[in-house]
Amino acid sequence: MNSEAIPTPFCAYKNRVEKDWLDYNGHMNVAYYTRAFDEATDLWWTYLGLGPEYVKAEGRSVFAVEAHVVYKRELQLGDPLHVTTRLLGFDEKRMHVFLELHHSEKNYLSATEELMVVHVDMKKRAAVPFPDAVLGRLEAALAAHSQLPVPEQVGRQIAVKPRRQG
Repeated sequence: MNSEAIPTPFCAYKNRVEKDWLDYNGHMNVAYYTRAFDEATDLWWTYLGLGPEYVKAEGRSVFAVEAHVVYKRELQLGDPLHVTTRLLGFDEKRMHVFLELHHSEKNYLSATEELMVVHVDMKKRAAVPFPDAVLGRLEAALAAHSQLPVPEQVGRQIAVKPRRQG
């Protein structure tokens, strides 16, 4: 991460819905929403200095430990899309990240993904604290991203009220 202003929100992933991404309903399949979010997240890690070079040099990485996707509006063949990423919070070992997938021309929100990730020692396969340099970058990102309103999807739960018998 360089010294220029932190993008608020961060947006480096852009693509178009490809034919192979469609399901039998004629819209983008859930697996490809996950793929788009994953590729966008990888760009976020690299921006923060936690990308492949970090993993190779430090023997540490970040692993997703929980994810929640909300599908708002479908995407179809050829639709342009982009994903924005923002940091909602962090502690010494974890990061709370929120992503939004948008139709790039019609400017609507198609889906969101909320992630909890943990910093991991790759040899021990166990959570370890972020190094001070990374914590500094996270503090700067959180200061910038905290200026945005909290998205309504943050912290949502999946539930159905049970039907009453009789």
